[in-house]
Amino acid sequence: MESFLKVTKDYGVTLKQSFQHELLEAFPVKVSGDEDGGTQRLNIARIYDQKYNIILDKMYNKVDVADFEGTDEPQDICGYLGKTQYYRTATTKNPSSITAKDLIQTIFENNKMIEIMRTILEIDKERNGYVTHSELDDILKLYYPAKLEHVDLLPLIKKFSSI
Repeated sequence: MESFLKVTKDYGVTLKQSFQHELLEAFPVKVSGDEDGGTQRLNIARIYDQKYNIILDKMYNKVDVADFEGTDEPQDICGYLGKTQYYRTATTKNPSSITAKDLIQTIFENNKMIEIMRTILEIDKERNGYVTHSELDDILKLYYPAKLEHVDLLPLIKKFSSI
C-alpha cells in the first residue's frame, strides 16, 4: 500500500484516508513479513478479472436469447393450462406484441402478484420459484385476460428467463 501511495504522490495525487480505506476494502490486502511490522500489499487481481468480465459482457450482448429455440432445448408446450401448440396458435391468429414497460403498467394498474405467486407455488414442486415460459405465459394471461389474451408474451418472457 505504501508503494501505491508513493506512486500517486509522485504524480501529484494525494488520497484521502477514507479513499485509502475504500481501496483496502475493494482490493483485499496481503500482508508480507511479520504480523505487526509487515507491509501491506494490494491484491489487484480484481482489476484483471474485470477485463474478462468486460469481454464476457460483450459476448453476452451479441446473443439474443429471445430468438433462440434449439431443437435440443427441453420445452413445456402445454404450459399451465394444458394448451397444445396448435391451440395456442389457433387462438392467437394475429398476436400483438408488448413491451416490458407496457406489461409492468398492466400489472401496476391491477396488481395481482399475490395470486400469481400463489399459482406459481401451487405448480412448483421443487419450491424454487421457477416455472417454464409457457406456464408463465398462461398464468399471466389467466389473471390479465382483457389486456394479454391476444399478446405474444414468450419473446418478452424469454429475454428475462434465467434457464
